[in-house]
Amino acid sequence: MHWDFRCPSRMAEECGLRSISPGFYSKLWCFLAVRALCLSFSKCRVELIILSSPQGCLDGVFLHKRHLEESLAHMVGLDIQDEMGRHEVGHIDNSMKIPLNNGAGCRFEGQFSINKVPGNFHVSTHSATAQPQNPDMTHIIHKLSFGDTLQVQNVHGAFNALGGADRLTSNPLASHDYILKIVPTVYEDKSGKQQYSYQYTVANKEYVAYSHTGRIIPAIWFRYDLSPITVKYTERRQPLYRFITTRVTMKFNPFVTSDRSKNRKRHFNAPSHVRRKIMSSPLSKELRQKYNVRSMPIRKDDEVQVVRGHYKGQQIGKVVQVYRKKYVIYIERVQREKANGTTVHVGIHPSKVVITRLKLDKDRKKILERKAKSRQVGKEKGKYKEELIEKMQE
Repeated sequence: MHWDFRCPSRMAEECGLRSISPGFYSKLWCFLAVRALCLSFSKCRVELIILSSPQGCLDGVFLHKRHLEESLAHMVGLDIQDEMGRHEVGHIDNSMKIPLNNGAGCRFEGQFSINKVPGNFHVSTHSATAQPQNPDMTHIIHKLSFGDTLQVQNVHGAFNALGGADRLTSNPLASHDYILKIVPTVYEDKSGKQQYSYQYTVANKEYVAYSHTGRIIPAIWFRYDLSPITVKYTERRQPLYRFITTRVTMKFNPFVTSDRSKNRKRHFNAPSHVRRKIMSSPLSKELRQKYNVRSMPIRKDDEVQVVRGHYKGQQIGKVVQVYRKKYVIYIERVQREKANGTTVHVGIHPSKVVITRLKLDKDRKKILERKAKSRQVGKEKGKYKEELIEKMQE
């Protein structure tokens, strides 16, 4: 994009527009500049779409791996099977085997299409006329992807979940099973152009398989199944009114500022009820599991343990005072001796301790119940259960 920063009135004179005041062009120029700045901000919306039944063909399965056994360089092949009756042994279209390390290994690359039904494709020596004596299926997977390659920075997904998988230290005679759950993904940019790709999750296991003759014939299996849910990413420009309102809100909101001195002043001049929330401490592992709450505002008679700072590792002590004005708490047995010989408590910030026992009363029990309930709702937000998916499909 090219910008011309000449004066608007001069540009108007050059174009022969002398009847309109220069102030109009200044306002128009300012509006266009703000509009261009607004259009530079975009967002990506994520949608979940339920498909009735996957049909058709999945193009662009790119398999890129490396084998480290010289006897397999000319024997290894790709076999494809699915529930529609397809069974190809030794698939060679759009595939190549590149020798590496003076023939001590080979790089296998292939690109092929699969039907949108459950099936598998595997790398093995099944298509060889004579099976090797000691096959070695240790490998590295550089890339395994489905569909188009999305070159989008703001979309982070598992499009190459097996990339970098290293099985060089595994048993050479072992077979490897990769179970893939493929999720169709659609990305629509601001111009309306769509790209179709697929994300997938993977689980793997390793085992030694014997044939009916008693021989070990290892293979690398990729068993896949397609999810009925499609993820759609839609990129949209941010409207001008939203851009202006968010900036104006940040500008005139007294609680939003980038000035460090103002933030510090607001922190130390906070009222007591705000300081109470700031002076919250994390709960111990046992209390988190018991109450399903991560932290609580600390109070007198709570038992805590210092886990950070100079007094780290001290034995568990009871809180004897909560000094909100200085943002510190005093713990029994955490003391120091003054020059005149008297002992005083040392102020500890609540973030440096862990609550091991709560002083419970009816108000605190209500707080625990409320926080646990809201935390449970937050965990379930955005999750789809099997019953809900079945209802949506019906």
